Amino acid sequence: MSSIHQASKVAATEVVVGQYGNVSELKVREVLLPALGDAEVRVRHTAIGVNFVDVYHRTGIYALPNFPSVLGVEAVGIVEAIGAAVRGIEPGQRVTYAGPPVGGYASVRNIPAARLLHVPDGLDDDDVAALLLRGITTHMLLTHVYPVKRGDTVLVHAAAGGLGLVLLQWAKRLGACGFRSPLTTHPAWVAHTAGVEHQAGSAQASLLGGRHGACSVLATNPG
Repeated sequence: MSSIHQASKVAATEVVVGQYGNVSELKVREVLLPALGDAEVRVRHTAIGVNFVDVYHRTGIYALPNFPSVLGVEAVGIVEAIGAAVRGIEPGQRVTYAGPPVGGYASVRNIPAARLLHVPDGLDDDDVAALLLRGITTHMLLTHVYPVKRGDTVLVHAAAGGLGLVLLQWAKRLGACGFRSPLTTHPAWVAHTAGVEHQAGSAQASLLGGRHGACSVLATNPG
């Protein structure tokens, strides 16, 4: 491994889309990555997060920067090389990221060093790749959008989805009483096993949102 960018290019396997559309637009390709920029890091992925925002990118609800474009905004990996101006990151370290630029659906990628976080020892790569983006979103909703406190009532829609499950468990840990909107049998079982004890009907959901000291938090998609 080198601590600076190398002249030789590195082979990568990527999943790309050439235009907006359904899953048939997903294609696998083999490419050579360009040499690292001074402020970039080359990361070989060990786990890649799959999120509903990837569907938004694929279908064009959220614009992609160009075509063909590699999907994916979340992953964990090992640093293989760093650019000449990078400090605080070394080859061999475990790192993670969540958010733009897209490019996570790849075996290895170049990414700006400023986007990376160190992964603490003891955390599983798969767990970090599955939870970082949802955790950031949950922290934003329960801390900044509405600072949830003990005794609050939190209503979450799509509670059996990835974000919904994290929202309800986090809110419960803060001392709030968590409610979910009605779910079919299997999603209801998933939410129940995660510790969600209360279901609100549609009329109750409207009332809960208007209670003093209550907040309504919406997980608007199943991811």
